[in-house]
Amino acid sequence: KVGWDVDADLQRVRWVQQALRGRAAITMDANRGYDAAQGARFASELDPKDILLFEQPCEADEWEANSQIARISKVPLMLDESIRGVRD
Repeated sequence: KVGWDVDADLQRVRWVQQALRGRAAITMDANRGYDAAQGARFASELDPKDILLFEQPCEADEWEANSQIARISKVPLMLDESIRGVRD
């Protein structure tokens, strides 16, 4: 889990990546904890090694913020809490 403090979250991800040493891949879920600027910073500073995806950085209805982050993210972005129906 990430989405609390960008610096601490980045450090924790780095520790996990070092511990894995390429033996597994991870996903990260921010649980809508970042605003657009925080999410963009986190996504742009990630080392994509062994990361499958980054889930739900911003609030479910913040389509533009999530979209901005997806454009700069070094790993694929996943939205699940934003998808509630066919129209979404």
